[in-house]
Amino acid sequence: MSYSATLDNKLQTGGDVASNNGWNRFREWVESRNAEIPQLRHLVEFGWCQHLDILLTDLGVAVGEGVDADNLSVARGIGNMLLKKADAETIVISDGT
Repeated sequence: MSYSATLDNKLQTGGDVASNNGWNRFREWVESRNAEIPQLRHLVEFGWCQHLDILLTDLGVAVGEGVDADNLSVARGIGNMLLKKADAETIVISDGT
């Protein structure tokens, strides 16, 4: 099982971002950051975010504090998806349940 992302609830915009274990590790990594990353924290806590421009900035700030390869892959996947759909308003991360 894996976690996938959708933009504006359009399934075709999404894709897998991490395995269950990978998403849990990413969430723990985000929660361990000292930086002010409110939208990234919101995304991992609630599974959605409506402030995508701030989320992109938060991803960069969090990665700048240091990151391992697996968490970098998740962060890049989310960031790349947001950059490709600049007109999107919401991202949702879900395990499909």
